[in-house]
Amino acid sequence: MKQILFYSFASLALLCSCGEADMNDPYGSKIAPAQVTNVSVKDSYGESVVSYDKPDDRNLKYVKAVYMTDDSTEFDANASYYTDTILINGFGHAGAYRVDLYSVSYGEAYSGPVSVTVNPLTPPYLMAYDSLEINSTFGGISIQTSNRTGAKLSIGSYKKNEDGEWEEIGMTYTTARNIAFSVRGQESVETEFGVQVRDRWSHLSEIKTTVATPLYEIECDKSLFKSDPILTDTYEMHSWSGSNTKFEALWDGSILQGTSTCFHTKTTDPMPQHFTIDLGMEYQLSRFVVHGRASATAAGASSDVWTYVFASGHPKTFELWGSTNPDRETGAFDDTWFLVGTYTITRADGSTTTQAVSALTDEDKALIVAGSEFDVPDGTPKLRWIRFRTLNTYGNVNSVMLDELTFYGAEATGTE
Repeated sequence: MKQILFYSFASLALLCSCGEADMNDPYGSKIAPAQVTNVSVKDSYGESVVSYDKPDDRNLKYVKAVYMTDDSTEFDANASYYTDTILINGFGHAGAYRVDLYSVSYGEAYSGPVSVTVNPLTPPYLMAYDSLEINSTFGGISIQTSNRTGAKLSIGSYKKNEDGEWEEIGMTYTTARNIAFSVRGQESVETEFGVQVRDRWSHLSEIKTTVATPLYEIECDKSLFKSDPILTDTYEMHSWSGSNTKFEALWDGSILQGTSTCFHTKTTDPMPQHFTIDLGMEYQLSRFVVHGRASATAAGASSDVWTYVFASGHPKTFELWGSTNPDRETGAFDDTWFLVGTYTITRADGSTTTQAVSALTDEDKALIVAGSEFDVPDGTPKLRWIRFRTLNTYGNVNSVMLDELTFYGAEATGTE
């Protein structure tokens, strides 16, 4: 009996010993892993990808890259055991930089470094700076540039004040590849403007300057607007318990109020559909802003703050028509009307992806709050009546949802 017990305890001890070995190998090991080998580099704009062969070493937990950028900032980047590449970025300028690669154990023991030189190309913020174009536009300046990699950029706009110092007049955050926007609210006087580009590591370009005179414009007086339904128009509002949809919501100055005040046509009207607004006087339009239906807080019929943007009845493609004396006999788009332009409401990155496919970004939400802005082509005739003709919506539904329409331009000469 004693002999049987002896062998049982011996077997148990052996099992425990094996278990401890499994738990301690390689976990917590202070033995440095073998170095990586066969290192190669693929350089790109502002960054490089380093590839390598991992050592056949159970003690390897991850690979660390340590490097210094051009502004003497030390960076490090880690790559897990399950990959054989590591991204090296954060460079402010093109050039040659040394990167040290370390194999690291589970107990944070480091191998000796394997050094490699990377040569990142010109970073995206400097490429965007090089292609900057600044021009005068109605009420301010227009800015165009390219961002070929879709990098996260911020673009600051400035003007020289009376003391000769730069004063910020706008800051735009974007990942769009084709960047085009305007900064408004400036007086129609000759002014020195500047534009500067920054990346997510706070690298700053120089300030590109221009002297420009913003074109004169005013906001069209909404107190003169009125609904003016013409034959073939779609203007009857959808209704449900607790709603306050109305045609006049298009110019009541209220946005982000959801169901409490919005323009929402019936769900049974076919597409395309259009409505007419009398602006009250003739204008030479310069631009306009479209606000889709949204809500600052979740309230109303099954609503969420952003439920109906880039979804449901949010217009996607539409036409804007103008007239000074519209045909009221047939309501046709005859020679009493002219096409101002065909427009597409896009997301912040320039796409027309629905919310069901891709969740809203912070940039999308900022765009919803600011509204989608569209330019009116130079040489467009004066007008008093506008027709907003929705061709399709983001949800492919037979209703149109809007919060507000705002028009800008100058009073047409020779009007009443």
